[in-house]
Amino acid sequence: MSVARIAVLIVAVLAAAAAAWLASSFVSQPVQQAAPAEPQIVTDEVLVASRDLEIGAKITPGDLRWQVWPTEALASGYVVRKQMPDAMTGMQGALVRATVRRGEPVTNTKIINAEAAGFMAARLAAGMRAVSVAISPETGAGGFILPGDRVDVIVTREERSDTGGNSKVFSDTVLANVRVLAIDQTFGQSEDGSGEKIAIGKTATLELTPAQAETLARSQALGDIWLSLRSIADSSAGGPVDTGALAAAGNRRNSGGAVTVVRYGVTSVEQPRSGR
Repeated sequence: MSVARIAVLIVAVLAAAAAAWLASSFVSQPVQQAAPAEPQIVTDEVLVASRDLEIGAKITPGDLRWQVWPTEALASGYVVRKQMPDAMTGMQGALVRATVRRGEPVTNTKIINAEAAGFMAARLAAGMRAVSVAISPETGAGGFILPGDRVDVIVTREERSDTGGNSKVFSDTVLANVRVLAIDQTFGQSEDGSGEKIAIGKTATLELTPAQAETLARSQALGDIWLSLRSIADSSAGGPVDTGALAAAGNRRNSGGAVTVVRYGVTSVEQPRSGR
């Protein structure tokens, strides 16, 4: 056998061995599984506030925008673009009934049409009434009572002694934790030159139940009305409370000439001093 044939055989054997090795490596290698495709999130566009919208503000161009929103996260009342494509234009001039924060979806419960039912009626909770009382800087905490604050209602009155002596002045907290709806026709908050939020007016509109509205009306007939601003820490989310002080004041004098005094919820009986 010639050298050339031997060389060819060697090359053929080596090639066959290499092919066999490559084939075995390919067979033993695990098959790579294709990565599962990312689930596609279905979205819609909802109408949201472009900036913080305060109570009583009128919607102007630029206050609202469309925001991509997951379809599965849509809540009842959201304004969806594919359902109401002209909603942004239609809400121009509407009034803000409840505060809407930047990026928060707007709903019909928070923004109402200015041509619809009265704005104040729309702000009232079911079963509540809006009642206005006259105030001044002195009786209204110096103008620092703002719409949305909680106050106590105090009535002060003067009673003359049965013995002809000097008259006495009594004060009673007749309603507590009352929500202020407006000062004059202002539903929001303004600032003075120093940046302090103030609301100086001649009337305060309060949210009351029908029975509490009657209590307030009787209190106005008895004497002067004062509003006492409650601390945010003391204000609760519950409704206003009738303290019952007005009913107690109606029975203040008993048959023995003694005077029942109710001060800040504490009842005491005092005898009028003779000769006064």
